[in-house]
This record gives sequence, structure tokens and C-alpha cells, in this order.
Amino acid sequence: MAFICIGIGFTIGIIIKILSGEGKLSVEAKVEANRLRAVKAVRSGEKAVRKMQRSNRKVQRAQQIGSPELTDSAMRDLKDALKTMRWAMKELDVVIGRIKKGLPFPEHAMEDILTRRQALENMA
Repeated sequence: MAFICIGIGFTIGIIIKILSGEGKLSVEAKVEANRLRAVKAVRSGEKAVRKMQRSNRKVQRAQQIGSPELTDSAMRDLKDALKTMRWAMKELDVVIGRIKKGLPFPEHAMEDILTRRQALENMA
């Protein structure tokens, strides 16, 4: 929770800096914004994976019972989870692309992002 508050505060600080006309963002600000974007994408992806697993169980249960209404509801949940997963993967690809273009990023964090992206890809 505290991490989210820090991220929100940092984002608001960036917006104020831009609106006040202090010029371009510093490299440190860009790195931090990129890191926060990666963290958000990974968390959303992990949440989507859990939702997909839960929806798959719902679909199976609904099919065993033979209820088309429950099956439709579970399928909508599954579709929503897949949409979230696609968004998370795109966000991680954007972050990785920025890093490859030359935006400085901590090496250990880059390895962590790549392994988490691979794990999300394998779960999906």
C-alpha cells in the first residue's frame, strides 16, 4: 500500500514539474517512471493469471452443472482476464523496448522484468 502511495506521489510530482514549465524530465525521473510502469504491468499480469485460473475453474464447474448462464458469466470473466494479460504484456514490451533504446535501467531489475515476463507468458 505504501508503495502505491509513493508511486502516486512521484507521478503527481512529475506532473507538477511538467506543468510548471521546469523543462524536460531528468533521466532519473524517466528511469523511475519506466520502473513503475514495469512494476504495474507485472502486478496486473500476475493478477490476470490468477483471474484466468479462477475463471477456468468456474467454467468447468458450470459445465458439470450444465448451467449456460454460469458458463457465459465465467467465459466473460476469462475474456476480461485475457484482455488484461495482453495489456500487461504490451506494457512490458514497451518498457523493454525503451531500455533497449538506451534508457538507463538497473541490470538486476532488467533481468527480473525479463524473467517475470517469461513466467507470465508461460502461465498464459
